[in-house]
Order: sequence, then C-alpha cells, then structure tokens
Amino acid sequence: MILLDVQIRSVKRTTMFIVTPSKANFNVLLGREWIHGVGAVPSTVHQKIFF
Repeated sequence: MILLDVQIRSVKRTTMFIVTPSKANFNVLLGREWIHGVGAVPSTVHQKIFF
C-alpha cells in the first residue's frame, strides 16, 4: 500500500494505491474517490482518464 498526494490543476487529494504482482489493468482505478474529486472522466474503451 502506498499513499501519494495526487494533484491535478488546483485539486489535491491523498490517494491510496495498492501495488499487486498481477496483470491488472485500468479497471482497478474505477470507482476511486479522486477520479470524481478532480472531475476526471475514465474511459475503459481508450484505457485513459480524461480531464
């Protein structure tokens, strides 16, 4: 488990990341509070996060 300060534009959030030895993909990020908090739009089709 790693706690990092994530800052996007003027919004700063402390976010917990869990590192696993697997082939996890973008789906692991969905539902995280910081995505909503910074106004991001996740795209599973493009496997990117848009701001």
